[in-house]
Parts: sequence; C-alpha cells; structure tokens
Amino acid sequence: FVQIDPPTNKSLANLACQLLQFQEDTLGKNVSSTDSTVGDSTGGSGASTGTSPATANTKPQLFTRLPYKCFIDFKPGGKLCRIFEFVFKFKTEQGWRRVDLQSPSRMDRNVEMFVGLYKFLLSNQCLTEPQVYIMPEVDKVLATKLRDIIKRYQATCIESPDEATHVIYPSTTQHTDSNGDEFVRIVMKRDRYLLVHCIGRPDSYDTWLNIDVDLEPENERDRGDAPYEVTVNWLLDTDEYNEWMNEEDYEVDVDRNGKRISKRSRYTMEELHNEEKRDKRTNSVQKGKRRRSPSPQSDKKRSRGKGASARSPAPVTMTNSNKKKLKNEDDEDLTKDMDNPSPETHFQV
Repeated sequence: FVQIDPPTNKSLANLACQLLQFQEDTLGKNVSSTDSTVGDSTGGSGASTGTSPATANTKPQLFTRLPYKCFIDFKPGGKLCRIFEFVFKFKTEQGWRRVDLQSPSRMDRNVEMFVGLYKFLLSNQCLTEPQVYIMPEVDKVLATKLRDIIKRYQATCIESPDEATHVIYPSTTQHTDSNGDEFVRIVMKRDRYLLVHCIGRPDSYDTWLNIDVDLEPENERDRGDAPYEVTVNWLLDTDEYNEWMNEEDYEVDVDRNGKRISKRSRYTMEELHNEEKRDKRTNSVQKGKRRRSPSPQSDKKRSRGKGASARSPAPVTMTNSNKKKLKNEDDEDLTKDMDNPSPETHFQV
C-alpha cells in the first residue's frame, strides 16, 4: 500500500497528528450535536442509529474514539504501526492520492475509516471492549444512566463481577490536593522532557513539559486477570470527554477482597518544579566542590634533564643526627699531613 508513495518519518508523524486532531474535532468535549453531522453511510458499530429519551441530550457518538495510548505505542508491529497499516490500505481502496482529514466533502468517508479502524484493532487484539459490572451499592437512578453510557460506547454491561473487566463502585474519587491543585503522573521521559498525564483528564490531554528532574516513569503494576475496580466517575467522565478515561485515575483504595491497591506516584506541578530546583542546586554544589590537590612529584621527576623544569628542589630539613654526623666529618681533616700547594698568580711577569 506504500510502494507508490513511500512514507517518511515526518509524513507518518504528520498523519498521526491529523488522526488525533480529527478525533478531537469530531468527538471532542466541546463538540455539540449541531457541530458534527454524518450521513447514513457509516452504518453501525459506533454510529448513532437513533434517539431515545435516555440519549436525547447526549453528544453524538459517531464512532468510539481510539485511545491515545495506541498513538504512543512506537514498537515495531505495535498499535501505531497497525493504525498506519489500516489507513494506507483504506487510502488505496478509496483511490485517494493522500489522506485529507480536513475536507468537509470527505467527512462521511473519514468517519467510515475510523469505524473500520476500530474494528480492525479489535480483531487484532490491539483493543478490548470493556465488560462492566455495576456494584449494588450504586444509586439505582445513576446505575440506569451508567448502563446507557456503557451501551453507547460499545461496551457490555454484565451481571457477574467474576467475568468483568471493570467493576463500578460509588464515587470516592478526588483528583486534587487540599489546595485544589491537580495531580499529574509521569508517563514517559525523553532527555529533558516529561510526558505527564493529568489525573482525571483523558489520555489525549497528556502534555510534554520541559522539566529536567531525576524522576523516572513507573511501570504500571501487573494485574494479571484482575478487573479494574473504579468509581462511577470513570464512566461519567468518559461520557463528558467522549473518550475512555484512564482507569488508574479512578481506582478505589481497597478492592472487594479487602486488599489495598497500590498506585503509582503522582505530583502537583509545584512539586515537579520544586524537584527540578533541588536537582539543579545539588548539581551546582557538586560542580563547585574544590578538587583534590595533586600528589607531590617524586625525586626522579624533579631531577633536571633535557627539557626538565628549572625550579629549585625543595629544601631538605636537617635532623639532629644528620647535623652530628656532618660535624664529625668536618673535624677529621684528611689533608693535614700534606704540603700546602703553591699559590697561583693571575698575572704572568
């Protein structure tokens, strides 16, 4: 599908940005029902098929929005690679010279492409549709609203927690500290930049920050086959943002077996900036420390030779024993029995 027009790294990056922007323009939080109208050509599997009293005031659900995590899976054969694979295949089948997600005349075809892309990722195990169980403690009226959200987002509401991928609890979620500041979690680190996730916001809101700190992103814990145990806010916020929210933001503190759920570190922006200042001070102190003085040179290195330094050797300190030995040598005159030499004159007569 790419032999005629081989992509480059820049063209692939541009295409990924277009796909993300199209989802935001079509299904973003601020999109109303009058902002996005699609013909009947999209069919089922994500397209709205009718209006009921329960859904009359909801936003248009044209297709299920692809998780942002798919777009930052850069592994060979990973989720982003499979997205490109389907898009180039769809482009070839449509006879397009290029993918144009900004053209109003292609709106129906573009939505059709996303519906097909969602199915393609599901069939290749790149996505899983949630199987949701609502705990009996949840308010009955609220539970009815939650079931409608589950249905519109192509998930399934089930009757047993043992088969669920998500178990829903009453709301206890708090996404800010006592001062009202939002928490963030480090997702990725590249040189001096951090990709941070704002707790309680969609993954598509993740932002790169120029903050140089000695902090590394923590790996998500291995949960095995255990379901996510989250509060009702996970579904309510999903409906608000038209995007499946990050489950870790909504996990309860204790699971239904009474075991405490461990969570990755979270910070306020002020804490990250303070951490950066501490790291800079530490590095500055380490660089400003006085270097250790070099050891004195040995006598051999001090000896003067070709190219040697003309610096005088260090003075030798005389000990008492050395002084006594030198005095005895001066007292013994070995030339006392010899004749005195005749004096030499400096002038010839």
